[in-house]
Amino acid sequence: MIAAVAGTLAQAAPQLTPSTAQQSATAPAPAAANTPGSVSRHVIQLQFDYDFRKTRACTGKIRTKCVDRFVIYNVYLDAHNREQRIKLGVIPLPESPKGLVKGITGKTPPLSFSPGDHKIVVVAEEPNHLESSPEAASVMIKIP
Repeated sequence: MIAAVAGTLAQAAPQLTPSTAQQSATAPAPAAANTPGSVSRHVIQLQFDYDFRKTRACTGKIRTKCVDRFVIYNVYLDAHNREQRIKLGVIPLPESPKGLVKGITGKTPPLSFSPGDHKIVVVAEEPNHLESSPEAASVMIKIP
């Protein structure tokens, strides 16, 4: 089991940045901005801390029981009240991660979000895809 991502993302206050200028040419155009019930595109920027003393970073030689990267998810309950996750992006490890590393940052690519509350979590991931607890670093955000 790997160590959980330290703290909560709420302390870092993720920023929602509309990113219509960064849309890919193949992506469908978003609905009109700020229209109730419309889908809009956003980039979610995150900042968090991680203690590599609890679970070390992977290296060229160390490939087991180590953190390979961080993964960002949108967590929600489906129609049957079961928790589901949508992978929003990955955050590479900071350079030379050792000890407690504060202020790790990352962001999602421009993504479509429906209006309402969204639970955003960051987990540490091993090369074998084993992940830390999603409850250790989470924040609720509201998309207008």
